[in-house]
Amino acid sequence: MIWLAQQSGILKNVSNNVVINLFINYGVIVGCVGGICLFGSLPLFYFHYKMSAVDYQKNIAVTFLPWCGKAIVGAISDTYPIAGWHKRWLLVAASVGLCGGMLGVGMSTAPGDALGWLFVASVCIMINSTLWEGQYANNIRFLKADPRGISFAWGGYMLGTAGGAVIVSTMAGMIQNAYFMGAAMAVTPLPFLLLLPDITLQGDRENTLIDQGLLSNVEPSKNDLRGKRASSVEWALAWGIALLSVVLIVVIETLRGYVVTPFLVVVGTGIGATMAVLRVMKGNTTLAALCIMSMAHHIFWVDITGALDAFYTADEECFLGGPGFDLKFYLGVVHIIGSAGGLGAAAFYAFVVAGFDTRTALLGAVTFRIATGIFDLVIVQRWNRVYLGVDDKAFFVMGDAVASSAAGMLAMLPNKTLASRVIAGGGTTTEYAFVDSYMFLGQGLSRVLGMGLMTSLGVRADARGGCDFTMLPILIAIAHCVMPILSLTTAWAIVPRAIIKREN
Repeated sequence: MIWLAQQSGILKNVSNNVVINLFINYGVIVGCVGGICLFGSLPLFYFHYKMSAVDYQKNIAVTFLPWCGKAIVGAISDTYPIAGWHKRWLLVAASVGLCGGMLGVGMSTAPGDALGWLFVASVCIMINSTLWEGQYANNIRFLKADPRGISFAWGGYMLGTAGGAVIVSTMAGMIQNAYFMGAAMAVTPLPFLLLLPDITLQGDRENTLIDQGLLSNVEPSKNDLRGKRASSVEWALAWGIALLSVVLIVVIETLRGYVVTPFLVVVGTGIGATMAVLRVMKGNTTLAALCIMSMAHHIFWVDITGALDAFYTADEECFLGGPGFDLKFYLGVVHIIGSAGGLGAAAFYAFVVAGFDTRTALLGAVTFRIATGIFDLVIVQRWNRVYLGVDDKAFFVMGDAVASSAAGMLAMLPNKTLASRVIAGGGTTTEYAFVDSYMFLGQGLSRVLGMGLMTSLGVRADARGGCDFTMLPILIAIAHCVMPILSLTTAWAIVPRAIIKREN
């Protein structure tokens, strides 16, 4: 994959060592170890600890809320070097912490303990992701690297998630062992960070965010970046997003039995976050628009993972006549095929979609994603068997496994690539991280909204029995067919028609 990417030119002006470390970070840490955390949540919480579908989705939401704090990590790394380096020692600490978090999950004997250690692991993966994204954004901003190279990183992520799916599916019965394997993989980046710091992290030494030797082709006014750090308003926005994530945790914990609360929280938080980013980034309206779009798209693609996972894996006691997928198929085969679909989408984006403007790319991706939501509706209604004569597994693979994964990738990459081109000099990691902070805030709000919809429509499931999927078709129609239409109007209204690819 690395050789193909280099031959294609999408990794132009990027050193081999940065490429290798990007692949390690996205393939091994964010992809494989992160995949174990995400995919392992179903067998861990729903089957091993016998939680309900709503509680299982609540735990996923809590686990990934730290990702709303990516901007804080970016601001810390840009502003406060540690032992002479902006990123190096933070990455080392994150690898060690991730190893400890994964070991903690594997050794936990209670769901609360497992969730706590999973939260720690999530924080560490988030730190890795934030700092390496900032490093590549530096290459795009100052070394004229091709923005399409981001698709290579996310292609590595898709390969890594396939590995995580294999590990989780083969160890679903003893899921703790999967987290032990993740702990061993967590230390993979350490030799590179400790032995080859100058090559691995170009321009990361104290007093200059970009080494002067790397700036020979940059105009003199941008050569001295020592004065550019996160501003007070940027710090305030970063901490504000993190505070909102804490509020979400409180809402999630008190959600049971309430219907109106999640909807009010989503609307209020969304409006407040939009006004804040417009105020802070009034000098960079394009970046502000990308933050808002990243948040809005994920809010409007309402997360109903708990209901869908429970439906597809329900046994005869829970739901008679359902698909009844076993965990090896649902967590292994499906996600491996889905990773292949996501990898294909990353390549398609790099060589085809990157020639479009950002607004067109997003409109096409969102439309495609809405179409993939129909696949779930067809299976839940059993139309694939009654009218099409297609087996559940075959139809699911065609829909969710391939199309849905590809659609999600195509909807994410345009924002990321354009953001890398419009960030200001110096505080690159901070500003780039804002887009992701808003994206994960949107995901957190989406999960809260999904839990509210599940509760209000009476969709419930429990691994010990007592399932009710009567209103699941309505839930899918609202969450994945109707609400995402708002993403189309948002993209049309605020996203600029900027060409993604830059010719150097």
